[in-house]
Amino acid sequence: MRIRRIAMTDFRCFANTTVEVDGIGDGITLIAGDNEEGKSTVLSALQTVLFEKHTVGGEAAREMLPYGAKVQPRIALDFEVDGVQCQLEKAFCQRQEATLTTSNGGRWSCDAAEDEFRSCLRSHHPEVVPPRSSTAACRVCSGSSRGRRSSPCRLPIRFTPVSLLRSRLRLVR
Repeated sequence: MRIRRIAMTDFRCFANTTVEVDGIGDGITLIAGDNEEGKSTVLSALQTVLFEKHTVGGEAAREMLPYGAKVQPRIALDFEVDGVQCQLEKAFCQRQEATLTTSNGGRWSCDAAEDEFRSCLRSHHPEVVPPRSSTAACRVCSGSSRGRRSSPCRLPIRFTPVSLLRSRLRLVR
């Protein structure tokens, strides 16, 4: 599986805004920026779309909402598997939805989309086991105001470092 694009709308700090990271090629993708620009939120969105069910509730769902907003957080992930282009879209909180579409005509909705995506993930990446809690899935690497750094990033997906690119973080209004 090769991730090509992620877009999020009304997710955490991005209230009334759509943000997308596109131009993701093979290898390592570096997202760089100043403090409080949303780098950790992008990683959280990736973690969420990969491992949280669209029907998640409680504290996990509340953490997706921008402060004080009653909106529908949405995340879209474009990826490629064996040359087939795929898109997984999930909407949380209000009108929960999940859709998986493929360039070869496949289309699944709701729980069937979640099941098909997990099946695809397991068959192509057997080393990836969805964590018991989403916070265990990814470790966010970011500095703090005191100059300390968290422990190294550990994404549960192996990437082959073929190229290094700085992905564009783009606001879409």
